[in-house]
Amino acid sequence: MATVADEARCYLASQHQVVVTSLLDRFPAAVTGHVTKNTEPAPRMLISELLDISDGQAEIDGDFPNKQPDWTYDDVDSGQPPAERLSDHRAVSG
Repeated sequence: MATVADEARCYLASQHQVVVTSLLDRFPAAVTGHVTKNTEPAPRMLISELLDISDGQAEIDGDFPNKQPDWTYDDVDSGQPPAERLSDHRAVSG
């Protein structure tokens, strides 16, 4: 059986295949329920940046909900993609 990862040029497709296959193997009823819309959606949950793990406790970035799409914590989003906000480290200064 051919899979998306068979002809991939990087490992990303293989990683996706592992995640999806694991979900289908471990939670088939939940996946089917969501696909057929016979299951209530899970509550939304903010996924935040992990800063540290100390004594088995995860420390997350409490400011993360305030982060703008341009990766700043400014009051207003600049509208620029993060890559455009960075300086070109390859540029030759002279």
